[in-house]
Amino acid sequence: MGLYLRKTFGSGFVKHAKVLFWFALFLAPCISFAQQLDEQTVLKLVSDMDYAISKRDASTLARFLSDNLTVVAHVRASGQDQKLTMNKSSYIESVSQGWAVATYYEYKRTNTKITLSGPAKAVVTATISETVTVQGQTIRTTSTETAVIELVGGKPMITSVVANVQM
Repeated sequence: MGLYLRKTFGSGFVKHAKVLFWFALFLAPCISFAQQLDEQTVLKLVSDMDYAISKRDASTLARFLSDNLTVVAHVRASGQDQKLTMNKSSYIESVSQGWAVATYYEYKRTNTKITLSGPAKAVVTATISETVTVQGQTIRTTSTETAVIELVGGKPMITSVVANVQM
């Protein structure tokens, strides 16, 4: 699932890390309103999110995110670690910028697991594999991501994402 980034830890690393990681904001909820979450609703979220990503449509993706979204990525590249933290607006800005400069993008979700935690909360974990080409440089990552989906005003919304990203 896309539980939404490369050279060294200079500014290039941070920029590229954000770009690739944010492509995969993992799970976006469906547009319909619900009184409780079930596995079918959560699977629809996965499908809707994959579609928005495939279309590189950040505005559609944004509609599925809670205004209080927190995204944390623990990125490991070239033997170095970095923690990236974003809110909804900075996340959508990074996604938009990344998709604007990418000449190639491939995204694959595997090992999806859904855990319902009461009627209004679900936790989804997945392995995300991504490949992006920016300015002729191809970058590949694998992430283990955990997304929390909660009912916000009766609507399923992603409220948090934590990802461990290997480059």
